[in-house]
Amino acid sequence: MQLPIIKIIGMLLALSACSVSPKSTLYLLKPIEPTQAKLTAQQPVSIYLQPVTFPDYLDRPQMVLRKDAVTLARQEFHRWGEPLNMSFERVFKENIQMRLASATVLSKKTFSTMAFDYQLALEVIRFDTNAQQQAILQLHWTLLNGLGDKLLFASTETMTVPIAADNFHARVEAQSEAIAILADKVAIQIVRARMDKIANKIK
Repeated sequence: MQLPIIKIIGMLLALSACSVSPKSTLYLLKPIEPTQAKLTAQQPVSIYLQPVTFPDYLDRPQMVLRKDAVTLARQEFHRWGEPLNMSFERVFKENIQMRLASATVLSKKTFSTMAFDYQLALEVIRFDTNAQQQAILQLHWTLLNGLGDKLLFASTETMTVPIAADNFHARVEAQSEAIAILADKVAIQIVRARMDKIANKIK
């Protein structure tokens, strides 16, 4: 028995529709304006941000949800719009410049002899969201002198930000807030280091 041509076409269209995957939603981290006035380091300050070190489990376009201490869930249809380490680096630089008056933050040296006032090294240990509606940023960071051969300050930080709603947009907002909190801490240390340097010159 032959099927009518209209039924065959209908079946083919149905099969074609089933084979189309849902579209992914893309997200970007964003810089966040400081809640207080810009800090001042007395003079313009230049900062070299070394390449940010990221854990391998975040080296993928899919967003990662931490279900428990040992289980991660990769979100196929919720993805980053750019590599996460690059997005983190870009937003962190913008946050620092929002918080420090007359600050210049570069993450690339256009020539090897470029001089800076300070260098920053960030080693991210964890940067994800969990089932408890929290965004968590854990990292070790160091502030170095301009040549990068003298340690001025080092700290291991864990920023935990509550997620306002049960959706991925709110998760990204919370992760952006975690980077802003880190920038607040780093900016304060840079100002302190700058003031100490000026005070030592006066002595």
